[in-house]
Amino acid sequence: MKKSALQIARAAYQPKLPKALQGTVVAKEGAATQSVGNQDEIKAMFPNTYGKPEIIFEKGQNTSETKKQVVGVILSGGQAPGGHNVICGLYDALKATNPENVLIGFKGGPSGLLDNDFIVFEDDYINQYRNTGGFDIIGSGRTKLETQEQFAVVVENCKTHGVNALVIIGGDDSNTNAAVLAEYCAAHNTGIQVIGCPKTIDGDLKNEDIECSFGFDTATKTYSELIGNIARDANSAKKYWHFIKVMGRSASHVALECALETQPNICLIGEEVAAKKMSLAQITDYIADSVAARAAKGWNFGVAIIPEGIVEFVPEFSVLIAEINELLAGAKAQNLTEWQYGLASVNPRWNVSGTYMQVLPRFVSVDEHGAEHEFLGEYFADVYEALSMVFLKGYQWPFDSKKVLSGSSVIDLLVYRETVMLGRRVYLDFTKNPFGLENIEYEKLSEEELNLTHMTPVKINEICASNSIYINEYFEKNDWIELYNTTDEEYNVAGMYISDNLNKPLKYQIPTDGIVNTVIKPNGFIVLWADKLTPINQLHTSFKIGAEGGEVVLTSADETWCDTLVYAAHNGDYSIGLYPDGGNNAYIMNKPTIASSNVINSYSKHWDEPYIPNSLSDVEISRNGGLSLAYNDACIEVRCEDRGNVNVGIYTISGQNCMKRTLALTGSTERISISSLPAGTYIVRAADENDNRCVIKIYKK
Repeated sequence: MKKSALQIARAAYQPKLPKALQGTVVAKEGAATQSVGNQDEIKAMFPNTYGKPEIIFEKGQNTSETKKQVVGVILSGGQAPGGHNVICGLYDALKATNPENVLIGFKGGPSGLLDNDFIVFEDDYINQYRNTGGFDIIGSGRTKLETQEQFAVVVENCKTHGVNALVIIGGDDSNTNAAVLAEYCAAHNTGIQVIGCPKTIDGDLKNEDIECSFGFDTATKTYSELIGNIARDANSAKKYWHFIKVMGRSASHVALECALETQPNICLIGEEVAAKKMSLAQITDYIADSVAARAAKGWNFGVAIIPEGIVEFVPEFSVLIAEINELLAGAKAQNLTEWQYGLASVNPRWNVSGTYMQVLPRFVSVDEHGAEHEFLGEYFADVYEALSMVFLKGYQWPFDSKKVLSGSSVIDLLVYRETVMLGRRVYLDFTKNPFGLENIEYEKLSEEELNLTHMTPVKINEICASNSIYINEYFEKNDWIELYNTTDEEYNVAGMYISDNLNKPLKYQIPTDGIVNTVIKPNGFIVLWADKLTPINQLHTSFKIGAEGGEVVLTSADETWCDTLVYAAHNGDYSIGLYPDGGNNAYIMNKPTIASSNVINSYSKHWDEPYIPNSLSDVEISRNGGLSLAYNDACIEVRCEDRGNVNVGIYTISGQNCMKRTLALTGSTERISISSLPAGTYIVRAADENDNRCVIKIYKK
């Protein structure tokens, strides 16, 4: 292929080397390294690699014996400018040290390591990619290296080629995988060094020794060229404001660099927002004031640069987001003292007792014009979910970060938004039923009916059958099952049975030897890893579960009740869980939440779980005297052998009346369609004039 003058000139460019790498250098050991935080926990996870000394490169004569080196390299994650030159520089350094050295590129990212898909670099091939952008020299990928089986395959493939060092070029996630792989190689004495090379255009993967990851400089110059073109267009048309979002999830380095290069009218810097403790309203005012100030001079145009992660720096959200992220990662969040009595606690403190909340008041806000509305209806699609959170608020009145996404503390946030952010007044109305329940009726269920509802003390709360996020005590990302204690007391699951086969419900018994904790705290969680491994400090079942879908059944130790969860096919970034915790509705969730409250959002999908009775004695037919009651094909079938009226009522498990009918039967069968009722569990009762009564529990899909 004939090269253009530009290609020839670009290939001839020699990247500048730091002084420490110019000429001959020697490597010296410095002080022992340690993690920024959680030193003890990380040291326990990486016993063979934690605390290694820092390596410092200095000018000097290298007197070490020259040995042939075979080095492997992969590109991982999103591309960044400079990736090709990292590989070219590695190749040049190896060949300069010893022409017999070999550099092997594994194609397609980590998957190339697993599939042994590789290329041996030579001069002609390398020279085609010098000083070029992209990652196409060997391609990249996002396959995660996380299991013992994968590590073993990587080591075997590396040994096949005689590889004694492996360079992984990637971002924070890729370097985490590199650290875990390095620990595996050290623990198994493989003789393979694992080196992580930091790559991210955000500029947020750095420390005292890494001022900037490669890719940042080119990315910001490219952004700045585009921003400069937009600014020129705005100045020409003089009638548009352009709001430009740039990369930078948890740091504003890209935004700041672009602003310094292009001088926009507005640039938000997340770190500055955090330092000044600017609220969302203040940020909005700042932007509006800037626009108004320019408009007053007749300049109705401008450019504003907004970093994509700006909301993380706003005090109203930063702590909340941080704690939610910790919860999603399985960590325990710490509550803030000033939030202890509810986020809406601003002079006077928002403090409501359980008695007030249990009568389910209306939450009403009043705007500046005196207009009133019930604002909970704007945030909860289901009135029953809203009232469940209100009811729980009475018991859980202190604000708790663990109860934000799927708990009662969301009420605090909604009140805070109405009062502080929107400037409205909020009061509770106890004189009327809340929205959607103006004409609701409730009846007390009989003891027999309550027994039929059979709310199990422990529920299968979440299943992840293709886990790619959480690590167990074996450092493996195996599948897991989460149990939830629905009671307000501790519950010991020792001796209970769990199985992936409804026909063999007693497949695995939870240990009773007391070696591993089996006690679930009130409204708490416990996790069983479905991986056939031997329990050490965690519970492990004797079976595995498949990501193609299946069922899990939990049976009490005395075999008097059971709970089931039928789950759909899902990948490693998803799980199947109940929402709210211990509830009757299952969702395919895009954020697995091991050992913590389940979370749903707009990406979650309701899972129409096939019904399986949760009581070993459940029935869907009842007979008493000449009266019989049955459920079939979304219809209630009522039959009375005697002439007379039969009163039929259908109730939710909380006693809410959904339907009433009085049937005049003369030895015949009458069918009542319940197709209009939402999916869920119901109690159906019937009574004839001879005081014969029948009760059944049904599940409508």
